[in-house]
Amino acid sequence: GEPVRTQMVYVDEHTCIGCTNCAMIAQSTFFMDSEHGRARVFQQWGDDDETIQVAIDTCPVDCIHYVPYDELERLEVERRDQNINFKARLVNQQEYGGAAVLPKFGGGSQFTGPQQISGNMGSRCNNCPGN
Repeated sequence: GEPVRTQMVYVDEHTCIGCTNCAMIAQSTFFMDSEHGRARVFQQWGDDDETIQVAIDTCPVDCIHYVPYDELERLEVERRDQNINFKARLVNQQEYGGAAVLPKFGGGSQFTGPQQISGNMGSRCNNCPGN
C-alpha cells in the first residue's frame, strides 16, 4: 500500500483571496467555495505531492498550510461556525473587520477572526518574504 502521510493540506479561508490558482492546478484536491469565493480542500491527496506543492507555491497570499491530522480535525470543526467577511477578500482584511469580531453591516451577526493555525510544517512558497 501507499505510505501514510502525516500532514494534511488546509486552506486558511480568512487569508485566501480567491485567486483560483490552487483549484486550477490541483483540481482533484482544491475547489472554490461558491458561497465565499475562497479555496477549500475537498480531497486530501487528490493530486500527487508535486502537483499539490506547485499549487501551494503559486498561492499569492500564502494561505495553504500543511497541518497534523488532529489539528485538521479541530480547524474543520471551527470552520463550521465561521462567519467570514467576503468584502475583505481583495482588501486589507482589517479594513472590513476580517481580523476582529465586528458587527456585520445592518445586522446583529458578527464576523469571526482568523483561525489559529500551527504553521505548515515547513512547506511554503520559497519566493515569499521571510522564507
